[in-house]
This record gives sequence, structure tokens and C-alpha cells, in this order.
Amino acid sequence: MKTAPFVARTIAYLIDFAIAITAFYVLLMGLMLGMITWMANHGAPLDFIGTGRLPDSLPEFDQVTWIVVLASFAAAVLLFVVIFHGYFVWLEFKRGATYGKRLFGLRVVSLSPDGSTSPITWKQAVGRDFWRYLDVGLIIPALISMVLSSRQERVGDRLCKTWVIVDPKVPSAIRPHS
Repeated sequence: MKTAPFVARTIAYLIDFAIAITAFYVLLMGLMLGMITWMANHGAPLDFIGTGRLPDSLPEFDQVTWIVVLASFAAAVLLFVVIFHGYFVWLEFKRGATYGKRLFGLRVVSLSPDGSTSPITWKQAVGRDFWRYLDVGLIIPALISMVLSSRQERVGDRLCKTWVIVDPKVPSAIRPHS
């Protein structure tokens, strides 16, 4: 099996990031529109919206309106967690690849001590997502890990015992060359 090239993995991640953030943004806009509509229908003073200027003082909302605002904020945070993390975890667990990876013909596999591969487990998919924060947030450890590894494994791959490969069985639009 062939290791997925760094450039293909990076571009695939950027594509996946754009997909997840776009989905979150679209749903967030719907949530905000719903919240504003609810507030307008329940007498909240929203006459400053659309004027291009902030009010001289904060509008006074009743207790129920504040609960709706806070619940909407909590829903937005939950929505982000579910969409952003769910995208990576679910697709890598169920299909072995996100849409960005599939575009390049890449797949994530579980690496056994004897060198054989198999589909990744739910635990590995969650672990890869968790360790992505270290790899993406602190790019230097990830780059050092990838340079020192014969399989170009990032920290999350090493800790979760996974490997990103070029898989000829995965339908792709752009397949990295040997």
C-alpha cells in the first residue's frame, strides 16, 4: 500500500474543513433567523435591526426572551460540535474517508502490529478527530511527526494506530501519482 502524500492530505483537509464550516454556517443562519423571528413575534424590541447602527442602549428583553437567546447560543455550540466533529468521525468510521479524502482517492485504515490493515474503529475515528487539534493547532509537532514517520503519520495517526493511504479502490477525481 502507498502512503498518502502530504500535499494531498492537506488539500483534502482544507476541502473537508470548508464543507463542514459551510454546513455549519448555513444551519447557523437558519437558527439565527428562527431566533429573530421568534423574538419579533413575541414583542422583543428589534427595531434597530437593519438600520446599520446599534441602539443607544441594549434592548430590554423579558426573561423568556433571554432564555430563547441563551438556548439559541447553546444550540449553536452544539450544532458546531455535531456538524464539525461528526463530519470527520462519521465519514471516516463508516466510509474510511471524508469527501476531501475521496476526491484524492485516500482512505484511513487501522494498522495492526503485524503491518496488516483493516477498517478503522469508532474509537479510532473519535481519537483521530480529538488529536487533530494538536496536529492542526500546533503544526510543528505534526510536521515533525510526519517527517520522522515512514508512513507520514501525524501525531493522531500514531496514537490511534491509523494510516492514510492511497487506495485504488476508492473512486476519486484526482489520484496522486506514484
